[in-house]
Amino acid sequence: MEKAKLKKAVKAKKLESETTGKMAIATIGGKQHVLHEGDVLSVQSLGEEVGKKTSDFEVLFYGEGGKYYFGTPILKEAKVEVEILEDFKGKKIDVIKFKAKSRYSKKRGYRSVLTKIKVLNISGGQIGA
Repeated sequence: MEKAKLKKAVKAKKLESETTGKMAIATIGGKQHVLHEGDVLSVQSLGEEVGKKTSDFEVLFYGEGGKYYFGTPILKEAKVEVEILEDFKGKKIDVIKFKAKSRYSKKRGYRSVLTKIKVLNISGGQIGA
């Protein structure tokens, strides 16, 4: 019983922090990611050097407190600043081909190159002014 109450309290606190802080949805590495300030996440390789700060991403959505702004299709005023922490290879994906009764089988593997980033700052610029 106590665990359920604790989980609800943690979930409510997390939702409260997400709704009061700044958030954005941005296209990073060809995929859309939901970002909050301070988040650390793995994205498709950016090809930048480790330790560099960059902010050249398309921001599709920006929210601060209870105000939300949607781009059509992007918000030109909004910026997301991230720091590149490391480049690494992801989990290996095995691809196996097999045909029964013909002694045919092939095994190939693939590991994608990923970049770990930390969201430093999300700013709305002149949105809503």
